[in-house]
Amino acid sequence: MSATSDATHTTHGEEEELPPLPHLRPLSDRDRDLLLSILANPPEPNDALKKLMAQPPLS
Repeated sequence: MSATSDATHTTHGEEEELPPLPHLRPLSDRDRDLLLSILANPPEPNDALKKLMAQPPLS
């Protein structure tokens, strides 16, 4: 199973609510604004990322 299918697969029915995640907290306004800014204007990839993306995928 791929990482993508693992992340999207749930054992809950569509009508069921997911259990609460007590270890997660909402983002502060500052952190939310920073996240949205990075998503809207992503930084250029650095050399390490370019090298990693040039490698063939793991099987």
